[in-house]
Amino acid sequence: MNQNKLITKKKLMELKDSESLEFMIGFLSLVIFSKEIFKSNFELSEFIKDAFKIEYKRYVVSSRTLMFSRLAKDIVRKYSDGNHFTAKNTVVNIIYEKLDQLPINDIALEAKKKENKKRKGKNTTTESISKWIKGFRGE
Repeated sequence: MNQNKLITKKKLMELKDSESLEFMIGFLSLVIFSKEIFKSNFELSEFIKDAFKIEYKRYVVSSRTLMFSRLAKDIVRKYSDGNHFTAKNTVVNIIYEKLDQLPINDIALEAKKKENKKRKGKNTTTESISKWIKGFRGE
């Protein structure tokens, strides 16, 4: 499996075994801010509607940051007394199904694109310094 993935089945099982509401909110932040599973904000809003029975207005759906802040607030209000287990199990089941549906090639291509972007930024500075040092050495 790809090591660059933020959301893995291992982390999903950690969520399933955890009883912490804070862990669930933290995991949801990974899901919401990463575009690994839900590429569009509309898909993400459908997930929230299915898992938590919460529907947000269009201006909220247009921003992942706003969706997360509203969802975190709603979760704390609704589940602060410890009855978040059904919602947690629903989240685990939906995301597990989505992970199984993801094509492996798309994940590998996205990881390569990210690596290439990172390398370009690091190489330009490193290369210019090495050229400068080689110039002093007379190479």
